[in-house]
Amino acid sequence: MSDMPRLRLRKGQYSFTLDAGPGRRRRVVMLGTDDIEVARSAIRAHGLTRLAQADDLHKAQMTVQGGILPAPVDHGIALFQWEQSLTVTKEKRTVENYVGTIQGFVQQFELGDKPLLAATAGMVDAYVNFEGKYGSRRVKLVALREFYAFWRNRGALQINPVNEVTVRHQDMEMKDLETFVSATMTEPEYRQFLETTTQSLFWRAAATLGWWLGLRLSDCCMLQYASLEQADAIIIWTQKRRRRLVLPLDDPLIGGGELRALVKEILDKPRTHTVYCFPRQAEIYRGDQWILSEDFRQRMRKLGSRCTHKSLRKAAAQRWRDAGKSLDDIAILIGHANTKTTKIYLQP
Repeated sequence: MSDMPRLRLRKGQYSFTLDAGPGRRRRVVMLGTDDIEVARSAIRAHGLTRLAQADDLHKAQMTVQGGILPAPVDHGIALFQWEQSLTVTKEKRTVENYVGTIQGFVQQFELGDKPLLAATAGMVDAYVNFEGKYGSRRVKLVALREFYAFWRNRGALQINPVNEVTVRHQDMEMKDLETFVSATMTEPEYRQFLETTTQSLFWRAAATLGWWLGLRLSDCCMLQYASLEQADAIIIWTQKRRRRLVLPLDDPLIGGGELRALVKEILDKPRTHTVYCFPRQAEIYRGDQWILSEDFRQRMRKLGSRCTHKSLRKAAAQRWRDAGKSLDDIAILIGHANTKTTKIYLQP
């Protein structure tokens, strides 16, 4: 117990003094308990047994918040609770990617039963920048940043270790810097796809809504009759961001008569569900959206095209830009939270 800081009972709870180093003011850390063994366990759980002289100020800052030591949270419990919160705000595919990234990080550094503050910027940098293309490194960085930010906002950390890390592109090869950018679909490709899917109302709708409105495949799968029952517009609550889009039917840049004909066909067909226009696809989407994404991709391959459904979305954004719509207007129409993402869609 020689490396345990000296504990003192103050105002009914144990505390210790943290020496922040030369020229810095000492801090009193309150442990929130009058049980000496609980106080010692909290210190050990947070890795503070060698911090009597605060030779690791960064870790001390992450541990101490407002002079109170929060209850320890290990990575295993933290990941489980974070995943539960993600399912409310993120698409299933995004949740799987984020959780898989954190699981890989936790396994690599054996952090499962260790507190959140055990993660360091050095670990994050090694995990993010070890290998992979620029895009995959960015995904790792974003997932880790959101995970630790989630717990920092709940008092388990004071400093997010990921904030000190960036994707180091200086030592990356050209092939790793290049990221896959889906092509922008041309109108002949769009028309050819429609001609080959005359028997499938869903795929005709998914292509038409993607081409004219820039809707994601997920929004096409989860399309509701209520979205189509307005007189002059289609109203969509997007699956990815839960943003409300109002898309006028009579705008020639957003389909005009072609969209009206599609809406009428969907509303006139026999209904097999009271809410969803395409209940079978909605069920598939809830299980695994990649099945439908791959289906679309394979249909395009048979036509000699490498376009994905996202290519329709890019085509809509580019058409609006060519017609003179501002970047802000395009971002609103396509459902982007900011124009930075919209700019990527408009790249050649």
